Amino acid sequence: MQNTDPMVTDFLSKAEVAGSHITRQLDFTRMYQDLGLKDPQWQDLRKLVDRAAPKTIEFINDSRNIEIFSDQMLENVFVNLFDNAIRHGDHVTRIAIWCMEAENGILIVVEDNGAGVPLSLKTKIFDKGFGKHTGFGLFLAREVLAITGMSILETGVHGKGARFEIYVPNGTFRIVPNDPFAEKETGS
Repeated sequence: MQNTDPMVTDFLSKAEVAGSHITRQLDFTRMYQDLGLKDPQWQDLRKLVDRAAPKTIEFINDSRNIEIFSDQMLENVFVNLFDNAIRHGDHVTRIAIWCMEAENGILIVVEDNGAGVPLSLKTKIFDKGFGKHTGFGLFLAREVLAITGMSILETGVHGKGARFEIYVPNGTFRIVPNDPFAEKETGS
């Protein structure tokens, strides 16, 4: 028997939303308590990104054959970036990832063709509790990266898409053999 009383329906709807929010907070707590629990390890960036890649839009993975020394939750960083692009990017149809040289390290660039992030929010999006979903995703991503000295910034142009740059310092990445760029010493 379904109750049609508007007050009861409204109450049940709010209870369902609250239950979902509690579940997301518990999931975050579980993930956060595992942060740094296991020793960092070398991870194949291309394979990790391919596992995390969205299947619903065009995805370009030009991350080369690079291994990253990181917390074992690194894949979650990319899952979160891709999920945020689709969820908050308005009209995202493409996400691309590639690597480029940076001073004393490399940058892993994740870029989409969505709405982008307003200038006033570029640092706030990494604050714990900020956002429309759980408010923990980018905060957790920043914390996972920081374990091995990496950092993340949003550098896109609002209206032209989001662009996240993950700085990976020398010593925490290596180019694996059989890559055309392997002759160049960049961080091992």
